[in-house]
Amino acid sequence: MSLLKYFKRKTDHGHGEKNQAELQQIEERLEKENEEVVVLDDEVLVEEEEDVVEEVEEEEDTSTEPTVKQKKRAKSGAAAYNSKFNSAWTKEWPFIKQGTTEFHFWCEVCRHEHQGRADVQRHITRESHIKKQKILDSTNKMDRFVRSRAEEMNLDTQARRAEVKVAVTLVSHNIPIAFADHLSPLFKECFPDSKIAKMYCSARTKTSAIINKAISPYLLNELVRNMKSKPFSLSTDGSNDTGKAKMNPLTVKIWETNGVAHRFLDMGITTGEGCGTAATIFSKMDSVLKRHSIPWQNCIALSVDNASVNVGDRNSIKSRVLKENPSVFILGCPCHIVHNNASAAGAVYSEITGFDVEDLAVDVGFWFKASTKRKNILDEFCTFCDTSYMETLLHVSTRWLSLEMVVSRILRLYNALKSYFGSILHTVSRNMRMFQNYYLFVLLCLFFNSTDEKQARCVRLRESFQDPMTEIHLLFYQSTLITFTHFNLLFQRQDPCVYLLHVQIRLFVKKLLSKFLKPGAFRGVIVDTVDLRDEESQLPDSQLGVGFTTRTTLNRLVEAGDVSMDSAKNFHLAARSFFVKAVEYATAKLPLHDPVLEHSRFVDFGQKMDTTLDDVLYFVHRFNHLLPYNQPREQDQLNDEFLEFQMMEEEDIPASIWGEAVIRTNEDGEYHRMAHLWVYLGNLKNRASGTFKFPKLFKVAQIVLSMPHSNADAERTSSLIGLNKTDTRNRLSLEGTLSSIMTMKMSSLEPCFRYEPPAEVVKQAKTATVAYNRPNL
Repeated sequence: MSLLKYFKRKTDHGHGEKNQAELQQIEERLEKENEEVVVLDDEVLVEEEEDVVEEVEEEEDTSTEPTVKQKKRAKSGAAAYNSKFNSAWTKEWPFIKQGTTEFHFWCEVCRHEHQGRADVQRHITRESHIKKQKILDSTNKMDRFVRSRAEEMNLDTQARRAEVKVAVTLVSHNIPIAFADHLSPLFKECFPDSKIAKMYCSARTKTSAIINKAISPYLLNELVRNMKSKPFSLSTDGSNDTGKAKMNPLTVKIWETNGVAHRFLDMGITTGEGCGTAATIFSKMDSVLKRHSIPWQNCIALSVDNASVNVGDRNSIKSRVLKENPSVFILGCPCHIVHNNASAAGAVYSEITGFDVEDLAVDVGFWFKASTKRKNILDEFCTFCDTSYMETLLHVSTRWLSLEMVVSRILRLYNALKSYFGSILHTVSRNMRMFQNYYLFVLLCLFFNSTDEKQARCVRLRESFQDPMTEIHLLFYQSTLITFTHFNLLFQRQDPCVYLLHVQIRLFVKKLLSKFLKPGAFRGVIVDTVDLRDEESQLPDSQLGVGFTTRTTLNRLVEAGDVSMDSAKNFHLAARSFFVKAVEYATAKLPLHDPVLEHSRFVDFGQKMDTTLDDVLYFVHRFNHLLPYNQPREQDQLNDEFLEFQMMEEEDIPASIWGEAVIRTNEDGEYHRMAHLWVYLGNLKNRASGTFKFPKLFKVAQIVLSMPHSNADAERTSSLIGLNKTDTRNRLSLEGTLSSIMTMKMSSLEPCFRYEPPAEVVKQAKTATVAYNRPNL
């Protein structure tokens, strides 16, 4: 049917003046083009002929006019000329937008796609479009009415929601709660047209109430509910706070939807003369679990530091926990052990050489710490020595990683520091010649210098930088401490990596052995059975692992005559003694033969081929109350799952999952978060049956990955407490607001601008102030 004939038919059936006008436009266009437009799209014809289908079926074409055959176009109208969609049309017709291509438009009312401006004009006059537009207008009016009523009813809820979000924002960014006093008038002044801003009313008291009685209880209840039904690990570490109350923050590792989560459970406040004893601390831990009706049987591990009050065999927290649940895995902190290992080896080195690296690091740091004048003088010496000036660092003996950084910084400034303290020596010597009486000179020095302590420090530093062996000692420590800090960095990670401990502990000891023993002495041998003092196994002094730069510098100084052969020999003796002591300490203190660490390797995708089903069954037997897979059929299923897991290739896991699991890349390769991979594996299904592939193995993996690998989490918790309990915020209640803040900060909430408060929290925020103030009424 031609376009002209189609519109004539619609006009004959009485479709109005608009159709008549369109018909006239089409006739004019056809006269101009001198040819007939053939057929509209089927979709358009179907849509438009719905209204006249009955009349059309009854009509018969009785025309006797001769038919003039015309050559049909492949495309017609806008399609023939590739008319592009004009964004200006949306101003005239707001209900249209660009379609799938730049040559089409999309009608939001009819949900159809068309082409060309003329098509737009035709489309909007069609009865089907007009009917749908009327229905849509009627619906919009009803929606606006319902929405206005809903907005009026929910305005109070929206204001409370805003108050909750602001409270979360203050906590997330460590902003004092007193800042809330100014927010209500500030919002009203900044947003005078906002109804929510007018109803917002939350100063410091209400904000504190929302934090303590709405948000924190909700998050804590979620944690407690999980702990009642899932295995979890506990972690605690006593604070060094000087107040009357001692904090022993109790935190939890537990499996959640997205992997292992680290959550805050309780501040663990103890008081009194015995606040630091094992009995008091355990009593507090026990009371917290009982108050929330959390069974000790769900506790699979406890992480503490290595003090005897924590891990002693008798009268310790360890002994008391094992009475409650004998299957609990208790781990002392390997990071603490390795730090103490370096200190113990350094003490032996100092006895032989007389050089204490920690003393030098402390002296250098504090000599320049509080003096702008000294820093500027050092800057001048750096320029003179063609060295970039850098601030000297402070070494803190309790910080695991600070020593290596301080030593590296001193070596970068070594020439400038040597010149700096050398100039002090020349100044003092020149001044001494001006005085006949030595004692008078000393008295004058003491009078004009600030304190004896600083003068003594200056003398020590001057003597150290005069000695050419000081550079050798520092280079030795720079080379050697890398082994210790690499281990510590690896196990300060937040993501679970208990499955790496067994291998990494042995690798750490072997690295130390390789520094002074021939490889054949410990290859294929259990590391703690190696004879460290066997002369035939010892490397010669020229091959000791003291570092390439250390050796070349020592050889240069010996050849120049600045260092004697005796001094070089004494250095080699000290270095060998350092390594021997380090290995002895490591094999005595580190958990080399812990079965939990040994069997946990099966969860690691990179180690799975080195493990067997026995590694999995070890955890089934140890935690049988949580993994009741005792029947032969269940263990056969577990075996099938384990074998299928072993047969998996890296390509079987999407590259996107591997990419998200990468935690760090360095010269040793990539480290992946196995917890992230197991989230994927736990949800993996068989294509044929639709069932989970690893239902039982996944349960075992959850227990392994919920175990601690160090006490670094507890250390981070203490640091987080320190960021909030500051000198300017010293009135925060330990078991009140501070505890609630910690609960919120360790709940992994979304960024404050994305966080959506649960309806229960918003509802509770309305009565939070009354509940918060009730104890004080």
